[in-house]
Amino acid sequence: MRDRSGPKSLRLGPSGRHDAPMTTNPHIATGLVVVGIDGSEESIAAFTWALEEARIRGARVRAVNVWNYPVGYGVEMAALSTISPETMERSAHTVLNQSVDQALIGVTEPPPVERVIRQGAASRELLDEGSGADLLVVGQRGHGGFLGLLLGSVANQVLHHATCPTVVIPRQEATKSAKK
Repeated sequence: MRDRSGPKSLRLGPSGRHDAPMTTNPHIATGLVVVGIDGSEESIAAFTWALEEARIRGARVRAVNVWNYPVGYGVEMAALSTISPETMERSAHTVLNQSVDQALIGVTEPPPVERVIRQGAASRELLDEGSGADLLVVGQRGHGGFLGLLLGSVANQVLHHATCPTVVIPRQEATKSAKK
């Protein structure tokens, strides 16, 4: 009987391979690769990929962590309202520094890395940071299974609205990196 499960992935990279990073938009080189980092395996895989790409290009890396003070209603929000914006920003610095430091372990001669904290909507802030960059890199945070064919909301926004070339590192790359 024929396999009717359909394609295993709908993500195609420039090579036509389903597991290759997705890219968009031709652009003029500026010497900057911007990558979003939120502490997840996917974002650390994206940062690791961005490091190697920047090394090849002779570029620097700007690692960006975006935090936002939540707005909402209800019991959960009452608990969050006791956390100050300063505490949330310090937490963002901790996440960024730990993620970058973890990814740099064992990397010989990494390119220059700038660490940036922004407050606001993640996709908007990453798009602003990526404006004029050679490359904007994010990890795929979509769900597993059938929904794993979907991009996360930030990756989707960045991929469709960036003014520079954009790379979304597939979830499989994060899994490979975590096993190393």
